[in-house]
Amino acid sequence: MRPSFENTLEQNFETTFLKKVAKYWAALKIGYFNATTYSWTILARGLTIAMRIWIYSQLYGAIFRTNALPVIDGLSLTSAVWLIMLTQSFQNVARPPVTFIVEQEVKNGDIAYTLNRPYSYIFYYYFNSIGRGLFALMLNIVFGAAVAVWMVGVPGLTWEGLLLGLVSLMVGIYLDFMIMMSIGLSAFWIEEVRPLHWIYSKFILVLGGMVVPVQFLPEAARNILNFLPFSNIFFLPANTMVNFNWESFCFGLMVQVCWAIIATVTAFVIFKFAEKHITVNGG
Repeated sequence: MRPSFENTLEQNFETTFLKKVAKYWAALKIGYFNATTYSWTILARGLTIAMRIWIYSQLYGAIFRTNALPVIDGLSLTSAVWLIMLTQSFQNVARPPVTFIVEQEVKNGDIAYTLNRPYSYIFYYYFNSIGRGLFALMLNIVFGAAVAVWMVGVPGLTWEGLLLGLVSLMVGIYLDFMIMMSIGLSAFWIEEVRPLHWIYSKFILVLGGMVVPVQFLPEAARNILNFLPFSNIFFLPANTMVNFNWESFCFGLMVQVCWAIIATVTAFVIFKFAEKHITVNGG
């Protein structure tokens, strides 16, 4: 009995889908194994996170003691330190940033050959960066949490907050990647993208809750930051895990998704324009 047209179409779709999954799974594994090859470097980054948390614990401990208050702007000392720890652990994962990888490929011409491969250039590097970041993320949290527990104890974590925080973290990592990919692709026109990456990283540092929890900022600043991507990339997942609130989570996730869509469209539009600048010789 001959298969129907619908069955053939469904089988072709499943085959194509599985092939794509296999390609991007391979990209993720390549990134992971490349990261574990330089495990000592990642270990050093984890120790750096631990040292920073020790410093911030001392700093915020002095602030809370000076004010003689157990809670400031809705945060206890324990919650504040854990927010800083998680935010820094999330941000300091995939290295080198995809911005520098794309910039280097544009400069030396390797991107002309990479584009001929049977996968999406942007999504290949997305899954590759996920693979590179997994090992670092685990070590960062282990070292950072160990120091945080030693210095200030454990906050009131909930399974609900942890699980939804992971959801928010996945969206935040995707948003951060698409922004950095857009910056990297701008190398087709300006060549040196490190100044743009530096500006973006400083926005994340100052406005993204990596040094000062967003709750400690003036109310006017918080109201503006709530609608910008910077505080919603890594601070929102950390805040969801440590200080879970349904209203804040739902609003923040909505903002995350909106910016993720904007960043994705921007990255692919820049990529399409960039392709016109490429001339591939010999294949």
